[in-house]
Amino acid sequence: MLKFDRQVLASLDDQAGAWADLLARSDADPLFNSPEWLATWWDHFGVRFGGILQKWSLTTGERLVGLLLLTERTMRHRAGLRGRRYEFLGTGRGDDLTVFSERTDVIVDPAHEDMVISRFAGELAQDSCWDELVVSYTPRDGVTHRMFKKLEGLCGGYLREADEFDAWEVPLAQKPSIVTDMLGRGTRERIFGSRRRLEKVGQVSERILAAQDFDHAWRIFDDLHRLRWGRPLERHWQLFLDDIARIQARRGVPVMSVLEFEGEPISVMVNFRAADHEYALTSAFRPSPVKRVSPGWMHFGYVLERACHDGLAWFDLLGGKGKNEQYKAAMGRRRTELVCLQLLRRWHLKLPYKAWDTIGMPRHSLSNGTGG
Repeated sequence: MLKFDRQVLASLDDQAGAWADLLARSDADPLFNSPEWLATWWDHFGVRFGGILQKWSLTTGERLVGLLLLTERTMRHRAGLRGRRYEFLGTGRGDDLTVFSERTDVIVDPAHEDMVISRFAGELAQDSCWDELVVSYTPRDGVTHRMFKKLEGLCGGYLREADEFDAWEVPLAQKPSIVTDMLGRGTRERIFGSRRRLEKVGQVSERILAAQDFDHAWRIFDDLHRLRWGRPLERHWQLFLDDIARIQARRGVPVMSVLEFEGEPISVMVNFRAADHEYALTSAFRPSPVKRVSPGWMHFGYVLERACHDGLAWFDLLGGKGKNEQYKAAMGRRRTELVCLQLLRRWHLKLPYKAWDTIGMPRHSLSNGTGG
């Protein structure tokens, strides 16, 4: 029998033990659902959410088999409507000054998956405090999506899906030569052809940066980002990523690396690791002085080789697109469709949203709002 517990927490301190153990047993993404990512997220953005954090858990005996972390706030929608929102921790939907997560999930022990989904859906249906339930960028048809669909039936809600995009991963092997064979011919040429062409005209090197060099590296990153995008990386993103980068660096993870040509930086990458995955969080590079050379593609080659050497299984390119092309689809070999879900429960939200969707307005247009 599953035992349900619900707590309001001031922080996520001292919560990591059973949580990390459950995450390791689950199929949930090991970075975006980890104590490291979500506790840091709450430390940075919890005040913006009114400081209300809920932990819902299911245990069998002493063993944690289900974990759901929710924030709670009142939302003012664009149509002048207000409602009480439960939101998966790490989402921050409708707030441009927070960081969003990808592959967000209910964390479930696979041996108890159906029971956990049903029990959490049942507990949410009985809770009268919320008007809408929201999660950003969860795998389509995954555990969380299934729970939303079940809850929709239990509470008579209206489930909306919006802002779909694909996330891509590259399978790795312990021999770098094997992974290059798994990349497409055009991708191999852009990565390794670029390296050959640039090495013919000057010295190319990659450096892994120590934590004491991160501040300087972020200044270089901003300069390169400004060259490509016309602006530096948003400050709240940089501060958040820097905190996790320093946590990972203490464990020896090669978090920040810089690619140099003739001693000058041409590319900076920020990559995190969790379990057997590496994640390309963000990067910035300058145009190459040599034709048919892409510093960004070149840098990926070095990072992929290192991940293979270190015995990782997957390199996650995450979702979204590049500035000029969908390079992630070109590199990636495993696609995951991610979707934002919004379950509306009360009639004063359901009816306007249904009307909005019926007339064919973009689904993201009314899904955002502001807290208050």
